[in-house]
Amino acid sequence: MSLLNPKVLMGDHNDLGSKTTQLHMLNKRLEYTQKYQKAIFDGQPNIIVANFNIQTLCDGNRAFLDFFGYSDVPSFLAEHECICDFFIEREGYLSTMMEGKNWIEYVKDNPGYSHYVLMKKGDKEHVFSVSVNEVHIENDKINIASFSDITELEGYKKTLEERIKSEVAENLNKDRILHNQSKSVQMGEMLNMIAHQWRQPLNAISASAISVSMKLELGELEPDDIREHLTYIQWRVQKMSQTINDFMNFFKPDQEVQQFRLNDVMKEIESLMRAQLQARGIRLHYDSRSPIVMSSYKKELAHVLINLIANARDAYEGKHLDAKPIEILLAQGEDENIHISVRDRAGGISPENMDKIFNPYFTTKDQGKGTGIGLYMSKRIVCEILKGMIEAVNTESGAEFIITFKNKYIS
Repeated sequence: MSLLNPKVLMGDHNDLGSKTTQLHMLNKRLEYTQKYQKAIFDGQPNIIVANFNIQTLCDGNRAFLDFFGYSDVPSFLAEHECICDFFIEREGYLSTMMEGKNWIEYVKDNPGYSHYVLMKKGDKEHVFSVSVNEVHIENDKINIASFSDITELEGYKKTLEERIKSEVAENLNKDRILHNQSKSVQMGEMLNMIAHQWRQPLNAISASAISVSMKLELGELEPDDIREHLTYIQWRVQKMSQTINDFMNFFKPDQEVQQFRLNDVMKEIESLMRAQLQARGIRLHYDSRSPIVMSSYKKELAHVLINLIANARDAYEGKHLDAKPIEILLAQGEDENIHISVRDRAGGISPENMDKIFNPYFTTKDQGKGTGIGLYMSKRIVCEILKGMIEAVNTESGAEFIITFKNKYIS
């Protein structure tokens, strides 16, 4: 029968018959309780120390003695007064004195914070999480400090932080690469547009030069002819120079939010892309009278729309159709959300590709004809800079990209 059973501990008065026997049983109970409490104390994996007030160490458990290599507490106290003698002072960790307070007072006065201390065992530094509880035994105030060894956890944490740091750096590098590649794609689009814009004036300049040359050969060149052709060529060159300025200004990023009409954005885009679209038999349709106004980054929105129009343009590649329209729909709902959709009639997106089209480097175009960056960067611009949403759906005859700007994000 257990010694903790009250009947055994107190005995039966009729059977024991003497106070001596009762006292003996009480002593055995006390001895058992002390051993029981000591077993619990020493069985804790954490280092636990008890201090009178905030200074003198009065007890420590087996984990404490094993860590510092002492056989018992008196042996420790013969050389040290406090466990804090072993604290390694380093920024971010507890030291003996913290902000003018003893470390025990500091921990108790800041219960909402996590407290850590460094202590060394052999050549290895260990990280401990520290907590302090105050207990009162009669008139004595005792502070019980618990040190939980989190060295392994800190190692995992450090490894994880290094891995996260490495992956963040890698992602930043990927972002830089994608950004540079996107710039290259935009530059390619711009050069393509300029080439189409310049083709007609270059032909006109060439024709004017040929006319002057022929008249010179025939002896029919008059000073007025020279002045007329030079004036015409100079006018054409100025227009070509203005084209470059227009493109450079258009592709320069916005620094500030501005208010603008959506149809004005479309007019600028149409002016830039008209020549190359017409060369491929493609017509751009939009409501030039749309009254919708929004405040946002105008040029970033224009870049997205150019990407989507270029994507629709390329979707018609190799398709022999009587009509190749690209429709831009501008709408504002009753909730004042703005919707912009770019729609083609080139057959649509295959089901197996629908979930991949916004992935970086994904393209269905032939080798060397697509980078797979345009739609990816368009989605990032819409979601991260313009604070909108973009999705792709199939219609009966083609694909449609829908951009939505929630009213709360429209300045």
